Amino acid sequence: MKPKIAGYALRLPASLKEEAEGLAAKQGSSLNQFIISALAEKVARLGGADKDNKAAGEPDARSEKDEVASEDA
Repeated sequence: MKPKIAGYALRLPASLKEEAEGLAAKQGSSLNQFIISALAEKVARLGGADKDNKAAGEPDARSEKDEVASEDA
């Protein structure tokens, strides 16, 4: 069974798209697959970091940023 695929129109700077296309070509993959892979890596890294911080009793990064922003206001 194939996984469900959701579409999303992505707007990004032309220079970033060109660089990503070049990196994808070097890997022998499509731009779409390159973006999916890069996003999956980022989500795994950030998702794992949030879980680790919560398990250790530390506030997550969003809470710290919100505190700094409210102090600056």
